[in-house]
Amino acid sequence: MVVTTLFQSLYGKESNPIITGFHKSSIVVYTHDGILELIFGLQPNINTSELTFTKRVNLRIKPPLPQNFECKKILVSSNKHHIALVGINDVLLVTLQYDLVCFAAKTSAMKDEYYCESVSLISSRHSKKIKVREVRWSNDLETFSGSLLGILLSSNIVELFNCDKPKNPMGVADFSVLLPRSSNTFGLGVTAENFTFGHKVINDLEPDDIYHSIIVIDTDGHFHSVCFKITETNISNILPAISSIPIYGLKKTNILEDVSDILLLNNSCSNKIPIFAITTYTGLVIHLTSLVKSAVEWRQSNPQLEFYVVENYRLPVAKSSPKNPITISNDENTANHYIIQDSCAVYSVNYSTSLNNLISKISESNLYDETESLKFHHILKTSGCLLSYTSSAICLDDSNLKKVPLQAIMFVCVCEDSNLLYHCINRELCKKSHVPEKISLKKSMESQKETQSTLVADILKILSNRRVFPAFKMPEKYNEKLQLECIIAALQVILANNDVLDCGIEKVSSCLENLSKIQKENSEYAAKELNRFSTYFDDLMLIKNQVKIHRDSIKKLIQRTDKVTEYVVPSDDVPLIEDEIKIYEKLESMEESLNSLNRATIDILENINDKKDAVYGNTKSFQSSASTQKFMLMKNTKDIESLVKWTKKLHESVDELL
Repeated sequence: MVVTTLFQSLYGKESNPIITGFHKSSIVVYTHDGILELIFGLQPNINTSELTFTKRVNLRIKPPLPQNFECKKILVSSNKHHIALVGINDVLLVTLQYDLVCFAAKTSAMKDEYYCESVSLISSRHSKKIKVREVRWSNDLETFSGSLLGILLSSNIVELFNCDKPKNPMGVADFSVLLPRSSNTFGLGVTAENFTFGHKVINDLEPDDIYHSIIVIDTDGHFHSVCFKITETNISNILPAISSIPIYGLKKTNILEDVSDILLLNNSCSNKIPIFAITTYTGLVIHLTSLVKSAVEWRQSNPQLEFYVVENYRLPVAKSSPKNPITISNDENTANHYIIQDSCAVYSVNYSTSLNNLISKISESNLYDETESLKFHHILKTSGCLLSYTSSAICLDDSNLKKVPLQAIMFVCVCEDSNLLYHCINRELCKKSHVPEKISLKKSMESQKETQSTLVADILKILSNRRVFPAFKMPEKYNEKLQLECIIAALQVILANNDVLDCGIEKVSSCLENLSKIQKENSEYAAKELNRFSTYFDDLMLIKNQVKIHRDSIKKLIQRTDKVTEYVVPSDDVPLIEDEIKIYEKLESMEESLNSLNRATIDILENINDKKDAVYGNTKSFQSSASTQKFMLMKNTKDIESLVKWTKKLHESVDELL
C-alpha cells in the first residue's frame, strides 16, 4: 500500500474528497468545497510512489450546487453518462457531456472545463424532513441502458427515475403500507433500512410475461419486495408490495436486525442465479440466492419470492458505526468479485467458487469441487479511519502495463486526513477462478467436465489458499506497539504463504517419486504382457496349422463319401439287407459328424481370426506370408519334381483303393 499526497496538493488538507471509479485509469472526485472533477490517466510512479495523471477536467454545474448541500457518496451510471451526488436530504443528478465519455481514452481531445446540467430529484418535491436512505443504479442495461435510478426515502417509498426525463419519477414503489410510521411516545418504529434492485422474474406459464423486482430490508431484518412491468422504457404496472419474504437457512431470526448494506451481485449467471450479499455492523457477511415460485402459487398474479442462505463468513476485524457503515460495491473490472469497506480496511472477495458450487447443487451435477470456499483478500488497512463510500477498483491503462509489471488493478481509498491510499495488484494473484457459463437450470442438463491435469489442478487448488499481502498505513506519530502489530500481521501473512508454497513443493516432489515408481511398474507390466502375447501368438499359429490339417483330411473324406454314394444307390424294389442298413446308418452318422466338424472348424477359424485381429490387427494369409515364400524359394527343381511324383502316386493309390 502507498500513501500519496496527490489530493492534499490539489485540494488541500481539509478537503475530505469523495471518489469513485469512472473509466479505465480515471476517477470522479468531489470535495466539500463543491468542486467536481474528473481525473484521467492515473498511474503510479515507480521511482517516487506518487500518483500521476494525464488530464484533470473541471465540471461546472448549472445551476450551481446549494450552499448547504453535503455529499455522502458519488454514484456513476453504467453507461457513464450520469453522476448522482447523494446528500442527506437530496440527490443531484449531473448529466455529463458526450466528450467526457467518447474521448475517455484520448484525453488530448478534451477541454479543461465542461458545463454540466444538474437536476434536484428530492428537495424540489419533498420537505426537509424527508431523508435519503439509499440510492442505487439499476444494472439492467438491456431495458434502460443504465439510466434507471432508484432512491429509498425515509417515508418508506422507493422512487424510480429515468435519467433522460428526471423531472418527475416514472414510478413509485410504496412500502409505507407494510411499514407504517409509528406514533408511540418514543417515536420508534420499523422502517426501511436499505434496498437493492433485484433480478428479473419470469412467469413460467407465460415466458413473455417479465417483471422487474425491488428488494427492501427493514430494521427488523425482514425482506419485502415489489415487482413492476416495463413497457417501452416506461413503467406500466407496479404491483402491491409483499411483506416478510421467507428466508431459509438462518439459524437465528434476529441476525439481520443490524443490517449495514445489501447488494445484488453482478455474477456471470445473474439472469439464472441471482446472488445477494448482506453485511451487518458486526462484520457478518451473508450470501443469499432467490428463487421464484411457480406462477400457479402466485397470489393475485403477484410474483412470490423465496430466499435461501448460500454461505456466510465474518470479517477479521470489523470496525463500523452508523456514520461509517460496512458497504459493498461490485467490482466492475472483474466478474464474480466485489469490494467490502469498513471504517479502517478494504477487502476484495472472489465468489466464483461459491457460484460454481451453487450451480452444481441446482443442476444436480458434480461439475465443481464443493469443498472449495470463496477467496477473501485483505487489500488495504489503516490505523486511522477511512472515509465512507470512497473505495473503488480501477483498471490501469494497458499502454503503461509494461512500466508497472504484474499490476493491473489499483484499489484506491481516501483517509480522514485527505490522503489517498492505493494498492496495485495483479488480478491473477487474487486467484480468479473459471467464470461459469450461462446454463439452463434443468435436471436433464447434460454436463461435460473439463479435462484438466490432476497435478495442475491440485497445485492450483493449493496455491489458491495464498493470501494477498495487506497494505498498512502508519500514522505520523506511532509507538513501538503499533509497529510490532503491523510487523506481526505481515509475518503471519508471509508464514501462511510460505506454508502454502511448502505444501505445493511437497505435492510436486511426491508426484515425481510416484511417477518413477509408476514408470517402473508399467515397464514390468509391459514386459509381462509382451511375453504373454508372444505365447498366445505361438498357440494361435499351432491351432492354425492343426485346423489346416483337419480341413485337408475332411476334404478327402468328403471326396471318398461322394464316390461311395455314387456306387451305392439303394433301390426301392430290392429290400436292403441288415448289413447294408447298418452301413447306411453309419454313413449318415459319419455325414452328420463331418458336418458338425465342419461347422466347428469354421467357428474355430472365425474365433481365431477375431482374436488375431484384436491383438495384431489385419495380417496376411499364411500362403502369402514372407516365411512361406522363403520356404518355397529354398526348394530346388529336383525336390519339386519328386514332390509331384509322390503326389501322383498318392492319387493312384487312392483311386485303386476306391
